[in-house]
Amino acid sequence: MELPEFSSSLEGIQARLDEQLAEAQRNVQRAEVFAAQAQDLKAFVRSEGGEVSVEVDGGGVPLDVKVTAKAFSLTPEALSQLILDVVRQAHCEAVQKYEDLARSNFGDSATTEQLVSQARQRLRAYGCDAGEGRLGDSEAGRSESGGVEAGTGEADASDGRSESPIS
Repeated sequence: MELPEFSSSLEGIQARLDEQLAEAQRNVQRAEVFAAQAQDLKAFVRSEGGEVSVEVDGGGVPLDVKVTAKAFSLTPEALSQLILDVVRQAHCEAVQKYEDLARSNFGDSATTEQLVSQARQRLRAYGCDAGEGRLGDSEAGRSESGGVEAGTGEADASDGRSESPIS
């Protein structure tokens, strides 16, 4: 009589293995989607007065920096500081979008926590306060002249850019 129990046990093991394999395949697909979305992630920030705008990739690397004629009314030191502030804000927005993307793809999981932890380390490296969420919730991105304020960074679904007009 042990043969039917053994057969039933093998079927149960096979069913569990099949489910684990299916789950692993779903995880690989989610990871591939996340990687593609993260690679396309961009953030765009403009200074309050429109003097400077910066676009960065998902890692915070500047892709484009534009300086308008309005910038020439600033001292060289103030312009330098404003550029740094706008780059920093764009980086913070990109990292926040990366965190949001990780949570939307992986939910509350160990994978998400690891990705978020890495993203927050990058935030701290650029002077962003990860404990306060988006930089717009704190004073972290402002220059002494008040030239940079954080926006909410709404994403344009068509190109993955996040634009934060500094107003």
